[in-house]
Amino acid sequence: MTSPWGNIVAIAATPIAIALLAGGNGLLVQRISGGRISSKLAIPSGYCLAIVLSLAAFSAHLGDELALPVVIACALLGFLLGRARLRSLFAEPAPLLVGAATYVLFNASVILSGHWTWTGYNFSNDSAAELLLTVHLQAHGTVSAPGLPGTAGKTISDYLASGYPLGSQSLLGVVSGALGVPPLVDWQAFISSSLAVAAMAASTLSERTMGKLLSALAGFAAVASALVYQYALQGEIKELATLTGIICAIAVLREALIADEPHPIRLAVVGLPLAAILATYSAAGIPYVGAIAAAALVGLLVAHPPPWLLAAARPLLLGALAALALLAVLAIPTLLSIATFIHTAVSGYSGPAASAPALGPLLRPLPLSEISGIWLFGDFRVPVPSGAAGTLTTLLTVIVLLAMIPGVMRAVEAREPGPVMGAVANGLVLAIIYPRVVPYAQAKILMIASPVVLLIALQAFTAAGRAHWRLLAAAGATGVLAAILASDAFAYHLWPLGPTARMTALSSLSKRVQGRGPVLDSEFEQFAKLVTTPIDLIDGPDPESPLPLELTAPQPEYDHSFDLSEEKLSYVESFPYIIIRRSPVASRPPANFRLVARNRYYELWKRYEALKVIAQRPLVAHQESSIQAARLPECSEVSKIAQAAPADSNLVAAVPPPSSGFAIASVSHSPGWVAGGEFPGGVATTTPGRAEGSLTLSDGGSYRLWLQGNFPRRVAVLVDGHRVGAVQETDSPMGWLSVGVTDLQPGRHILTIVRPGGGLGPGNGDTQATIGALVAIRSPEAPRLVRVSKSDWRSLCALPAEWIETVYP
Repeated sequence: MTSPWGNIVAIAATPIAIALLAGGNGLLVQRISGGRISSKLAIPSGYCLAIVLSLAAFSAHLGDELALPVVIACALLGFLLGRARLRSLFAEPAPLLVGAATYVLFNASVILSGHWTWTGYNFSNDSAAELLLTVHLQAHGTVSAPGLPGTAGKTISDYLASGYPLGSQSLLGVVSGALGVPPLVDWQAFISSSLAVAAMAASTLSERTMGKLLSALAGFAAVASALVYQYALQGEIKELATLTGIICAIAVLREALIADEPHPIRLAVVGLPLAAILATYSAAGIPYVGAIAAAALVGLLVAHPPPWLLAAARPLLLGALAALALLAVLAIPTLLSIATFIHTAVSGYSGPAASAPALGPLLRPLPLSEISGIWLFGDFRVPVPSGAAGTLTTLLTVIVLLAMIPGVMRAVEAREPGPVMGAVANGLVLAIIYPRVVPYAQAKILMIASPVVLLIALQAFTAAGRAHWRLLAAAGATGVLAAILASDAFAYHLWPLGPTARMTALSSLSKRVQGRGPVLDSEFEQFAKLVTTPIDLIDGPDPESPLPLELTAPQPEYDHSFDLSEEKLSYVESFPYIIIRRSPVASRPPANFRLVARNRYYELWKRYEALKVIAQRPLVAHQESSIQAARLPECSEVSKIAQAAPADSNLVAAVPPPSSGFAIASVSHSPGWVAGGEFPGGVATTTPGRAEGSLTLSDGGSYRLWLQGNFPRRVAVLVDGHRVGAVQETDSPMGWLSVGVTDLQPGRHILTIVRPGGGLGPGNGDTQATIGALVAIRSPEAPRLVRVSKSDWRSLCALPAEWIETVYP
């Protein structure tokens, strides 16, 4: 995961691989259709064929050993049979340039980071499950393999049992398998490449109203919609692949309808992108397939006068029947599970009795106005703040929505069916499906419709006749494009990058288990089940965990990480291995565990049978505001432990090294650092600023500094004016990050935390950091175990400890 090749794949190799696969398969479509599909739609149609082939191959209950040869062989066959047409792929550079520009726009966060990563971490983290399904497809295909271990196995089994659509994950599995990297490495690049294909198809939809060059620019602007951009940053792979399929279907359909001489094969090819829509969205794609079929009738009326329609009735009818037949054949892998997913979708996302949360990761139902594709604020889930940005967003939204009326009129006047069919198809879904589903599903419908709204609105700016009106129209279109790109820039600055280094560290540590397990992980990290595959990891707080946490004091577990001392001893002792997220306040595992491996972020502990732990008494309440690693027990407390201990047993105390710290809200800090946020005792840093507190150390020596919080922007720590280090990473709940190690003398020290202003990097704009606490702990950090006989219990009264255990022998 850390090789230079992984970075090359995430930045440049993935779009090349998809272009080759889609281009080769597109040439194959061209050859089979007798050249009736234009070269500018070769890559979009080939992308759809690659999805259908990938899913079909994985549906044979085999993994990459079948899917890779099938998809690659079809691409090679296409290049071989279509070598005479190969040069024609580059004959019209505008769609290719639009595709390249779209890829750079959507993958800018990864490209400018300089290494593989992903965006949208901690938004909903559904991408962890999507990626886990991809890994499973690569190994086993669409069948749920027997004995799938741990939380990963439970997640996979539940998704497969629901009939979950797997088309987009299938193509991702083929691409990442061909490039030899885990799917997480090229995740963002794959999504960006898919949208580049969508933009290539969209660039052909306005040629009769705008000409080829402006039509290409309009296609880029449409796909760059703010709502699409934010969904891409959050990793909504199946919705975005479905959007690509819808635009490809309309583009292929448009080309078939505007031909002077209708031919059944031209219309039959539409069955290919329609099958791709079902592959990526399953039952949720049925309304779009039906709506596109209805839109085709309107497109016919727009493209040609009635006398032509009467003369072309027979080939058009034959083409429609052929498209339906092709759709039925290509959609067989989806149709095998579509009934199951219909039940899942209807029961989960429609009606007042829907089982899925109404909002999901949203903060409110999205207003219909967001369909305009302009949102001059980073987070599409909240209103744009009042002021210039809010006023401008409202004004431009009104302009875009009002421009749709003359836009449709302009397209009809020019006999351009593309935008009109897009309007009809999405309009039918909005009218029929939108009112019947929960707000979470409504937001996805708005996202898919948003590019078409922009495309139609942009038609209006080509209707001006006189020179001064044309100048005004050009200024308006430029303003809309600038607002779209500005909206995307706000989102680019807001959504932070995934914790690449931490995931690599967790993956590396899990390899030390070497197939043994199960392994307990009490951190709420939904990517853990992905990066530790195939070990038997039990991610305790994960909703899909087959062995949920057993807490001594039951409380909500979702979005919370837990210390071992908060869990029942019997539960902890049932695991032969434990992975612990390192922190200055994390409790040591029970005395019969030994440290196996450690890296910057995690520790791996193994249980040994020679010692039996009978009981444990935690001495520190590991609550969210705690910065205390140990406590000096009352002698009466130790006495009760000793009295309850069986004869011949011993007492063990875990005594950590000296530490000292403070909660950020309790010390002097900038006024823009507001008390609250994720951590009680912490602050939300709404502005650049600093906090300053003091620590008094009784012992000198080497100390490691730890900072608790989320840090999408780099935050530095100084001791007595000297910089020790900095952290920059979005973290899991209650996580701590190591700042660095420094030598400190006994006595009082001033510690300063500095958060600078934003830069141009991804997630570095107005993104808030939440900072909980700072702790300095003396090295070495591992607690020492002090073991005494039951009769010598008084000696433990003088030892500050994390816990006291009764052990045998």
